[in-house]
Amino acid sequence: MAATAMWLRVEHQLLTALPQSRALLFGIRIERRRLDTVLADPEIRRRFHRAIITMPAAVAAYKGLTDVIATLARLSED
Repeated sequence: MAATAMWLRVEHQLLTALPQSRALLFGIRIERRRLDTVLADPEIRRRFHRAIITMPAAVAAYKGLTDVIATLARLSED
């Protein structure tokens, strides 16, 4: 599979206390980017590759990456 056919999904999570009520607010912002555009930046590519090759098998399974982890490692190599 080519990087142009793969998408990276990133969640930015926020947990904060509201000042008056002290209630908790939990927010999630989701970004989706085509993998080839992410890997175009050499620094991000290096960090992505390191994250992929050091990811424990249980984490890869949880994230649903078991079938594509080798492809992701190959695509993100220098």
